[in-house]
Amino acid sequence: MHLERIEIRNYRCLRRTVLADLPPLAILIGANGAGKSTLFEALGFLRESLTTSAAAVVARRGGLRELRTRGQSGPIAVTLKWRESGGRFATYRIEVAERDGRVVIRNEVLRYRRGSHGRPWRFLAFSNGSGSAVTNESAYGQEGVEEEHRDFQLADPGVSAIEGLGPFRNFPVVSELRRTVENWRLPDTNFADARRGADAADADLLSTRSDEAAAAARFLTRTAETDSTASSTRCGPAFPASRRSRRVPPKTGA
Repeated sequence: MHLERIEIRNYRCLRRTVLADLPPLAILIGANGAGKSTLFEALGFLRESLTTSAAAVVARRGGLRELRTRGQSGPIAVTLKWRESGGRFATYRIEVAERDGRVVIRNEVLRYRRGSHGRPWRFLAFSNGSGSAVTNESAYGQEGVEEEHRDFQLADPGVSAIEGLGPFRNFPVVSELRRTVENWRLPDTNFADARRGADAADADLLSTRSDEAAAAARFLTRTAETDSTASSTRCGPAFPASRRSRRVPPKTGA
């Protein structure tokens, strides 16, 4: 799964933020207060919204009024666009809002299409707990086959359809999205902790606090110096671009 585009609306300072044409490995650089941490927080918001009640996710962050961009009245929305392992282009969008004083998922849509111009299949479309989901997912892409849908009513309008429809979670289209999002490592980096880890033993994984960031960076450097192939193999699952990477000698005299 290659994530190609992220769009976030009305989440704290991110009134409308779009990251497009994302490479397999991207590094965000910006001044303090530019919204880097908020971007990752919004992705964490999405991850939690796929596995638990949106009301609980919002409550943990101080309520919808605290989360929504100042001066905006629309829903908090996150849209992902990616190319899945079979080469198909997919879009997933979720909108969280308030209805009758209750936090709900106002809209949730997942659709797929073959190539850049094919007509997409709408795998699910839900609003406030009711909607439909495709029932012949395995036939997607077959010549002349149209999608077939079944209507559903979720017990809780604050729970995503991806989470609320138990059998639907086993569909390859959905399971790949869930697996990827749930395994995101979104560190809330504490730089004091990162510095304290400078004397720690080499580490090939980061914790959610990134308190061993220096050790992980040292591991990558030393592994690349001794065995670039091993480095590519070990980093490949987390950083696909590392399979195409090469070590560049440092410039001298700079």
